[in-house]
Amino acid sequence: MIIGFVPSSQFGGGSVAAYIGIVGGGLLLLGVVIPWLCLRLRKPSWRTPAAESTGDAA
Repeated sequence: MIIGFVPSSQFGGGSVAAYIGIVGGGLLLLGVVIPWLCLRLRKPSWRTPAAESTGDAA
């Protein structure tokens, strides 16, 4: 995953910080924000009976 933060030669003379911000922002969006929204906005019918019986309240 680290290699993704190295700008390619096609990026041109742009700012390396901007490139890292774009890649890091995308990683944050896809890896944290979207899964959190799916978990937060799930329907009660999506919950499994096993999760309800153990008392997990997420």
